Amino acid sequence: MEAEPQRVISGKTVIGFVGWLLLLAGAFVVVFGCSSLTGGSCSPRLVIRSLAATGAGALLLLARWVIWGDEDGSRGKSSPKSRLKQLLQKALICVILGVFLAAFLVFGFV
Repeated sequence: MEAEPQRVISGKTVIGFVGWLLLLAGAFVVVFGCSSLTGGSCSPRLVIRSLAATGAGALLLLARWVIWGDEDGSRGKSSPKSRLKQLLQKALICVILGVFLAAFLVFGFV
């Protein structure tokens, strides 16, 4: 009679959990910390800390995706280099769209 293998928590799982925890905690703090329902004041310290937590969570999730790939088992199908290339292409598109949106907002309010 064979014993079932013990489950081991991998670094990928820990990084993903901590990343999502920081991302959601940062968003939660800024939304409810600045909410009029709680009567809190939106201080610069609160905003900076929540943005730092959200950014750290996003960076952890990004690093996890670049290193290990998607959850659907695409580890062998694409390399970290190709995922990084995809990421840079998407980031460039987002920057271009952000510039157009900023220009639209600036010229819309002038």
